[in-house]
Amino acid sequence: MFSESPQARHLFDALMESANPTGGWGYEVRKASRLEPTCWALVAAGLASPNSDLASHRTFLEKCVRAGGYLVEDPRWPINVAFNALVAFASLSHRGITTDERIRGLLAWLTAAKGVQAPQAPSYRQDNSLQGWAWLDATFSWVEPTAWGTLALHKGLRAGFVQEAPARARIDEAERLLIDRCCRDGGWNFGNANVMGQDLFPHVPTTAIALLALQGRPEEPAVVRSLAYLESHWSDEPSPLALGLSLICLHTYGRASSDIESRLRALENARAEHAASGSTRPKQSENLHALAVAATALSLNGNDQVFRI
Repeated sequence: MFSESPQARHLFDALMESANPTGGWGYEVRKASRLEPTCWALVAAGLASPNSDLASHRTFLEKCVRAGGYLVEDPRWPINVAFNALVAFASLSHRGITTDERIRGLLAWLTAAKGVQAPQAPSYRQDNSLQGWAWLDATFSWVEPTAWGTLALHKGLRAGFVQEAPARARIDEAERLLIDRCCRDGGWNFGNANVMGQDLFPHVPTTAIALLALQGRPEEPAVVRSLAYLESHWSDEPSPLALGLSLICLHTYGRASSDIESRLRALENARAEHAASGSTRPKQSENLHALAVAATALSLNGNDQVFRI
C-alpha cells in the first residue's frame, strides 16, 4: 500500500475515479475503454491495492477477446499487436485480471505473430530480415511492439505458460532486432535508427521500454550506451509518461533514479493542487494512460519484480 507515497495514493485514487462504469479506462475521462490505459491502470492496481475489485475490468477485457485468442476493442478494427503483448504482460503481472487459460492462449498467439520481412535497402543500415513484432498484424516490426512482445514472452516463460523452444527463439530474434535498431549513440527511435542515410534521434519513452526488454543483456554495448543516454537525457522529455517509464526502467536496472522520482512527485503535487482548486479546466482532458504509468512508477516501493524478467 501507500505507506510512503501520498503522490501514488493521489494518482491511484484519480485513476479509480476515472474508470468507466462498464469496466476499463479510456485515454481520457468518459472516453471509450481501450486496452493500453486499462492495462497500465491494472498494473498500478496490482502494486497499489492487490485486493481491489476488478470484476468490471475483467468483463471489459473478456468482451475484447476474439476467436484467435487476441484482443480487439471493436471487431471491425485491426489487431494491435503491441497492445496484446501489453495485455499479456499485465495479466502475468497481476494474475487477478484474467484466467490462466486466456493468458496461455494469448501468449501462443503472440509467439506465432511476426512482423514481416522486408528487402534489404542500402539507405538503411538495419537488418530487415529480423522479425520482431509490429504495431498492426502483418506489417513491419517496430521497437515498442517488439519490446512488449519480448517482455511478455520472458514473463510467460518464467510462469511456465509458453512452450520453451519457440518462445526462446522469438525472444532471441526480437532482442537481436532491438540491438540492431539502436541509435548510433544509444537509445531508440520508434522504428529505425536511420532513414535514407540520416541518423534518427532517440526518444526517452521508447528507450526506456526497449531497455526493459533487454535487461537480460546488461553487458551488450547497445544496452550500455542506451542506459547512459537515458540517465543523461530523461529530463529532455519531462512528461508524466516519459518520467514514469524512465523511473520504472532505471529502478529495474538498479540505477540511481531519485531525481526522476522527485520530478514526478512534483508534477503529481501540481496536478492534485490544480484539481483541488476547483479550476474550470475540464477533468476529461487528463491523459489517463500517463496517469497510470506515473502511478505504477511511484507505487514500486522497492518492488523490482513487476518488470523484472
